Amino acid sequence: MCFWTLKNPKYPELYIKTEHSIVTCAFAKKKKNWIAIGDSHGNVAIYNVMECGKTGDKSPIATSKDMENKHNDIVWEI
Repeated sequence: MCFWTLKNPKYPELYIKTEHSIVTCAFAKKKKNWIAIGDSHGNVAIYNVMECGKTGDKSPIATSKDMENKHNDIVWEI
């Protein structure tokens, strides 16, 4: 997942690598710097893009990857 800014539209400002391909994503309505992603293996993750850019820690703040009894189908909508 790549994020660009108007200051430098040629190269991404932030790049977050995920284990599986991202199918859907959406920014949170109340916390504008949070983005939720759904992937092709049924996982949902939430990232704080502001902190990822500042600290370099690109791990999600929450994920469904290791939850028991979660669905395993593609996440089409967040």
